[in-house]
Amino acid sequence: MDEQKTQTSAQPEHIPLLLIARELWRKLGLILMFAATVAACGYIAATLLYRPVYQTQTTFVVSVRNGSTVYANLNTASSMAETLSTFFEGDVMRKCITNDIGAASGTIKAKQIPETNLLTMTVSAPTQRDAHRITQSVLRNYNEQANKLLGDVALDVLCRPAVPVAPANSSGAVRIAKLSGLAGLLAAALYLAVRVYLRDTVKCEADVEQKLDTRLLATVRHEKKYKTLRAQLCLRKRKTSILITNPTTGFAFVETFKRLRTRVDYLMRRAQGRTILVTSLLEDEGKSTVAVNLALAMARRHKNVLLIDLDMKKPALYKLLDCQQEEFFPLETYLRGDAPVKKLVREDTRRGIYTILSRKGVGDTAIRNYNKWADIRVNMDTLCPGGAPDTTLELFGKSFRYPFFAGPVGAVNLHYSDTYTDMTYNDVLVRACAENGIAAFTGDGTNPTVMEMATRAIGAAGGCGVPTIKPRNIDTIREKMAQAKASGCFAVAMDVDAAGLPFLKNMTPPAGSKSVEELAEIVKLAERPFIVKGVMTVKGALKAKEAGAAAIVVSNHGGRVLDQCPATAEVLPEIAEALKGSGVKILVDGGIRSGVDVFKALALGADAVLICRPFVTAVYGGGEEGVKCYIDKIAAELADTMQMCGAHSLAEITRDMVRI
Repeated sequence: MDEQKTQTSAQPEHIPLLLIARELWRKLGLILMFAATVAACGYIAATLLYRPVYQTQTTFVVSVRNGSTVYANLNTASSMAETLSTFFEGDVMRKCITNDIGAASGTIKAKQIPETNLLTMTVSAPTQRDAHRITQSVLRNYNEQANKLLGDVALDVLCRPAVPVAPANSSGAVRIAKLSGLAGLLAAALYLAVRVYLRDTVKCEADVEQKLDTRLLATVRHEKKYKTLRAQLCLRKRKTSILITNPTTGFAFVETFKRLRTRVDYLMRRAQGRTILVTSLLEDEGKSTVAVNLALAMARRHKNVLLIDLDMKKPALYKLLDCQQEEFFPLETYLRGDAPVKKLVREDTRRGIYTILSRKGVGDTAIRNYNKWADIRVNMDTLCPGGAPDTTLELFGKSFRYPFFAGPVGAVNLHYSDTYTDMTYNDVLVRACAENGIAAFTGDGTNPTVMEMATRAIGAAGGCGVPTIKPRNIDTIREKMAQAKASGCFAVAMDVDAAGLPFLKNMTPPAGSKSVEELAEIVKLAERPFIVKGVMTVKGALKAKEAGAAAIVVSNHGGRVLDQCPATAEVLPEIAEALKGSGVKILVDGGIRSGVDVFKALALGADAVLICRPFVTAVYGGGEEGVKCYIDKIAAELADTMQMCGAHSLAEITRDMVRI
């Protein structure tokens, strides 16, 4: 919903203070956590560095022996008091104290009270005992030593010291903690404010046109549900969508879509267009709300509007339009060839639009795969020896830097874009994976060239790859297997979970499921380790073992072939237990998106994992460099999780390191 501008003008970037304040408020918890951490560090540092000092203080009266009274000789006594300060702090008194009580840690400071014949002596020591002993020694010996050195000077104690009960210097730990916390609070807030200011992102409406070189058609303000009293009293108990046709929707929200409709209509007439695509980079950004309300706004102009929901994994339009799933044929029925297009189109007479919707439930297994790994927790344990973890994996006599591989993906030009074909995609993926210490599984397609080019790429990489063959008829498998063996691959796989794909069922002769006997014959054809991909039960795992498979992949084909399947993480532990000690290696895929997920899979019994779709994104986004960056990311996350959970090698990753 934008138009390319022919001319752009460089405008200064304006950073609204409200944006910075909003970001600070959103990150308030993080700021407070940082401040608390700094405060705690300040308190601990102050506590550890604190050294108590105990003090005693004694006041002396200085007088002259030949005087009739102290006050009569005040001037002389006052001048002598200055000399006595040096006397108490000198080596003579220190030696005398040492001879009297032995070694004692402490210092003596003497100071005359100005314009008087009074002298104060302060003894400082790290312990109460030393402070008291030094003071008592001075009191026993000061007159004798003063007579020897000064002769006519007399010292009398005016105020006797008491044993110190508390340190003279406070630790100030609490005060330091408060100051540290305040400094941390200000530092965190300042950092976020500077980051928001310097971050090269769209921060305001003006940035859209300036940074993206586009025309901004409209800005949809945030609309809160049930914001009016009427809505709260009447509608809160039932779900209502934020639509311009609802009487409780705010005026500003409705007017926004009227303006958007006018501008889009103008652009479409000028460009002679008839189709509008509403999309976004991430989920929950409001594309469904925008699409529905724009369609409704167009319909109010007496236009024929067809609203199509192309999201078949997480559809949302049917919910916004308050449709029951039983009321319509979903889009996927047409794509599968099960219903004509006329049955898909549904007329919404109440709102004046036509719809083709997707039904909730398609792809639920894929969603479950991802969510299940997220539900598993790792048990942190840092009470263990340190050292960098060893992530190397030995598989079929070949050493790999990490225990994860790129999974097989087919028809990339159909599902993503025509930037790559299956052939060029596999060429980039296989080479990049081999150069960065892992291997890539390659896919198989309806085009025979796909397998041919994939095996060539594997051969060029020194056999560092696993060609994956569809469960076709035996004659076709022989041809594919010959190509695989010619590549020098260290293993070959078959994705038996692809048996439900329509193009296999429609082959002549039909392809699909394999019996144990058929699979055993295929294993013999491989003449190298054979991997069965698509095992989801203990029964299936034992069948694969019986057929002679060297490894299995716990997989439901990414949740694409059968709804209502369990997640791979749900069945992995029981399959691993059933194959324990059998020598059959276990791999797993489905929803694994991080190094932490890889760790979880290994803890549940897998020897390695496959990651599929993210590698497609890596290739499309950055080619070989993109693959390298993604491998490095997963590897770093895995190594960090191993360190934090006390595992120094893959063999040390055990079941008790995760919590289901």
